[in-house]
Amino acid sequence: MTASSRPVLEIAAFELASAFAAAEAGADRIELCRDASAGGLTPPLDWIRTLTAQTDVPVVAMIRSHADGWTFTDAEYAAMRDDALAAIRVGASGIVWGTLRADGTVDEPALRQLVETVAPHPVVFHRAFDAARDLDAALETLIDCGVTRVLTGGGPGRALDNVDRLADLVQRAGDRITVMPGGGVRASNVAEIIQRTGACEVHSAASSSSDGRVDPTEARTLRAVLRRAGEVQIRPLTGADAPILSEMLYHAIHVPPGDTPPPPDVVDQPSLARYVAGWMQRAGDVGCLAEANGEPVGAAWLRLWPDAERGYGFVDAQTPELSMAVQPGVRGQGIGTRLLRQVLRESGAAAVSLSVSCTNPARRLYEREGFVTVGELADDSLTMVWRA
Repeated sequence: MTASSRPVLEIAAFELASAFAAAEAGADRIELCRDASAGGLTPPLDWIRTLTAQTDVPVVAMIRSHADGWTFTDAEYAAMRDDALAAIRVGASGIVWGTLRADGTVDEPALRQLVETVAPHPVVFHRAFDAARDLDAALETLIDCGVTRVLTGGGPGRALDNVDRLADLVQRAGDRITVMPGGGVRASNVAEIIQRTGACEVHSAASSSSDGRVDPTEARTLRAVLRRAGEVQIRPLTGADAPILSEMLYHAIHVPPGDTPPPPDVVDQPSLARYVAGWMQRAGDVGCLAEANGEPVGAAWLRLWPDAERGYGFVDAQTPELSMAVQPGVRGQGIGTRLLRQVLRESGAAAVSLSVSCTNPARRLYEREGFVTVGELADDSLTMVWRA
């Protein structure tokens, strides 16, 4: 996902009525299958034909001949290749498929043959992936075979429960394959899943019941949450942004619940003002600004300090110190995660330090992104360091 794009929403539909409800609610893509209780089986061709004739939303068709695990006979493989071609002929834009050997490895020859059979149409590997013996090895196999996307919960269970593993997979995949989180993805958690994984696409049944039917309200809410996520754009900070940084510096001050916020001019104190003074005039200055509808809502920036002018999170003269702020009204929407990841990536620094109050909720973000505590000061603040 680029800094300004909205994540793609794919909705799984197990009946035609649900598929049309998903399309009307704003799904970017529909995965069409039948039998929610079985986790999805090959849908009737008439469903694909009807849906693609009456909506412009891309439809990918599940091809799965039985619900008894992820292994198949040679005859079943041949039949599913025929089913995949038939689905393409009646309007499917891609095929959703998956297979594992008894030992938990991807059946590479069978997968490669299916990819070649339906080319140039994309193949998506479904959640059979989560039953693989080694997810990293399985991911490399999918890439080698030419799979376009993989639907995964990061292992068995819900995507939110495996979010750190999903983030690892997204990072490992890079631009070689799309890792699409799925499994219990709902409007109530999709923002957290996106912000913590960096995924550019998500998959949801958008259902509020056990029968797998699409709930139009849930689907619309999912779409709205993802749209808001895409409204925030992140760009590099420039020297002209110094006044904005002064405002962000104020928002970077942690005020414990119940305490009175300091006056805005507190940032004019020399011990704080030095974090933005002469921005971009010092070697090592680098940062990112988050904007929503053209208005600044957050920033993350790095500055090097000499030994004689130590910052609050000083480690050494070669390690830049991080400052970061997100305006109160937009916190909890993943903006801080995006800013942090981008400034670390763009800086190219081998290590980055920061100072954070023990009670600051941002501490959890820093720990999640790999910062470790290297010191604790008398004022209950922590010095933390991230290493590439």
